Amino acid sequence: MLIIAIIYLVLIFITIVEKIYGAVAERLRTGLQSRVHRFESGPHLQVFINVLQLKKFNYYIHNSGVAQLVEQATVNRWVTGSSPVAGAIEMFNQFLGELMVKVSFVCPIFNKEKYLPNVLNALRNQKGEFKKEYVFVNDGSQDNSLECLKSITKKWKNTKIISQTNKGPASATQKAIDSSTGDYIKLLGGDDVMSEFCTKILLEVITKNKTVAVFSRYKLLKDLNKIKFKNQIPLNLKIIENPLKKTILSSYSGTAPNLYCHKTIKKSGGCNLKLFIEDFSLVLGLSKYGSFSFIDNVTSCGPSEDPNRIMMGMQTQLIHDFNAALYYFFMENEKIPNHIKILACKKALGRTEKWARRLKKKSIFNKMNLLKLKLFFGNNNYLNLIKQSCQYFYNDFNDERIRYKVV
Repeated sequence: MLIIAIIYLVLIFITIVEKIYGAVAERLRTGLQSRVHRFESGPHLQVFINVLQLKKFNYYIHNSGVAQLVEQATVNRWVTGSSPVAGAIEMFNQFLGELMVKVSFVCPIFNKEKYLPNVLNALRNQKGEFKKEYVFVNDGSQDNSLECLKSITKKWKNTKIISQTNKGPASATQKAIDSSTGDYIKLLGGDDVMSEFCTKILLEVITKNKTVAVFSRYKLLKDLNKIKFKNQIPLNLKIIENPLKKTILSSYSGTAPNLYCHKTIKKSGGCNLKLFIEDFSLVLGLSKYGSFSFIDNVTSCGPSEDPNRIMMGMQTQLIHDFNAALYYFFMENEKIPNHIKILACKKALGRTEKWARRLKKKSIFNKMNLLKLKLFFGNNNYLNLIKQSCQYFYNDFNDERIRYKVV
């Protein structure tokens, strides 16, 4: 009776997947039907005749990854001569695995009232066969962001709204991550608008290639109401193994265009709470634990002319925090090879030197270039060199406030 029950359930499952792979399903159906006739005539046979005459379900599964799993599992079973029943059961388990994946959307918010309707509408309309969780942290907003957020999401399921005094995006993002239960973390800025296929594409890439992070492209627009996203399939996939060196050189970061493995974030420690800005320290930590995927799809966008955006209105803080992230990273990872530390020193000193000349009109004969010469001639106190690249921002010639200084 157990075998009969299993076959009965599998036949029902086959009617569901038949829309995806009709020929495969038909072959399985034939194999199962032949097994039915091994039973003596009687009530058992009549049960299966009734099952085979069930009307097909009008069900479509819009997920190429699941379809591939279905096909591969079936082929493997038929090639090895194993039972088609076992093949169908394996397919069913894999399909359930896809449906069980949960993505936590993590969104820190500070004074984003005018953007939230578009941002939340795009978030709500994310396509894909995965579970969704929404975690918002109101980082001490002084406008009506919190009221707007509560109003729009009041009927949403699996939603958490947390409020704190203003501590910056690193603190707010990490608090949201700590409150998340998903397998993957999807960061979202309070003014970022995602393509409806953004998460689906990123999830497909990160799961298929077994990487710890996936990065796509981001576009700045004057008018977020004129968004036109294209390309629902991953474009120009590139995978970087052992990405620490490239992360330091290219400063990989970002929120809305990326997706991260939650388990790996826990291993790495997540966002550094000694910083104001979150994303580079998060990616830097992840780069120790696995490979990165990159695709050329533009999956999200944001406003190009808002001085309140960090990348526009807080460039000095941003540059400082990139260097400070390196400083804290090497403090915690002393065994990183020296050639990587030298690259980090060059990057940090060069970044600060360009800032001083271009934004603060300092002479080429500045302290950062002196430190670069010391590095060239063999100074191996790498941690101190990076620390000085941070502390240079605290000089009197810089009239911009730096939050969370390196001491």
